[in-house]
Amino acid sequence: NGLHPEIGHWRLSEEGPTAFGRIGSAEALCSAKGLGRIATWLFPECWPAEPEPAAVSALAAQGHAMAEAVLKRHALYTARVCAMIAELLCPDLILLGSLATHIGPRWTNEVQTRFQEEVLPRIGDKVNVQPNALGKRLQDLSALVVALPTT
Repeated sequence: NGLHPEIGHWRLSEEGPTAFGRIGSAEALCSAKGLGRIATWLFPECWPAEPEPAAVSALAAQGHAMAEAVLKRHALYTARVCAMIAELLCPDLILLGSLATHIGPRWTNEVQTRFQEEVLPRIGDKVNVQPNALGKRLQDLSALVVALPTT
């Protein structure tokens, strides 16, 4: 019917920021823009306007407590999505996207830790969540794959 699955619309929370008209959706809470959305939602006194994801990440790297809390909340919701995917599809591997490259180990380690807390142990023991190996080339190469003709 010309439709495709859209994990980004799954509701992870009854409250929180909104994306595509859905409060607490995976897109609102787990995307790169989700960092800014979470910052404004949790700490409007610090961020009355949605900050750029890189700004939140840079502040967290400097030890800014509110920015660190934003990264941890973002990692929690990302881990929840990974746990849902693991429990639904039981893949061997879930690769984290470009945020793993841009934010680095302090985010990916938090996602991996929270994943183990969220997923059923018998599934979590078999599913590996890790950063992608393409690094900064991920988005460009993904676009090329989509552009390839299908035969």
